[in-house]
Amino acid sequence: MMVIVPPLHDPPEPELPPAIPQEWCVEKRPGEIHIGYFGAFLPRIRTPRAFLNWLDRLRELQPAIFCRLRVHIVSEILPEFLPELGNHPGITLYGLCTREHTRALMAQMDALVHIGNRTDYQLPSKAVDYLASGLPVIHFSYVKNDPFIRFWGDMPGISSLRVQEEQIVGQEGPDWEGFVSPGTWKEDLKKVRRAAAKVYSVETIGGILLGLLQQKTK
Repeated sequence: MMVIVPPLHDPPEPELPPAIPQEWCVEKRPGEIHIGYFGAFLPRIRTPRAFLNWLDRLRELQPAIFCRLRVHIVSEILPEFLPELGNHPGITLYGLCTREHTRALMAQMDALVHIGNRTDYQLPSKAVDYLASGLPVIHFSYVKNDPFIRFWGDMPGISSLRVQEEQIVGQEGPDWEGFVSPGTWKEDLKKVRRAAAKVYSVETIGGILLGLLQQKTK
């Protein structure tokens, strides 16, 4: 018998402090759209190039949106990616942050960016955290049988962009005004998504592993 253990949502979501420390606050001006990427870039597996090409295309085709866009990247940036990320307008690089700082930054975003792997057998570890955030997700999909899209299923709040040769094919991006604008639907989205994320809690995964161990010892 083969059992597939789901990914773990770690750590469980405690409440954010009533007041986020000032040094963790994102400066937000009226009309700005803040999107964030929280994860690693890896050569040959997950690079920022399609995302950067998409930003350049957005600047060309939708300048009114691009000038409102602010991009936040929380990641240890490898030297080979640093020049193209560090020199791109509108991008703020944070490097590695504590879990508390990362969660505070994520909570201040209007939408999250998810860059898929070039492989069809690896699910990025941040997938569950993105699901649990309740925020809209812009996903860059590199493979036909995309593990992230399979993981997401029919859960709401995702705009998936197909990548070929580091360029977006077809749809250019989300309906920005509807995708990231405030509204009561967002609170409903958070409730649905956070309820779905409970399947990936420490208690659930621990129970699966314990059950497997008990079967093995019988």
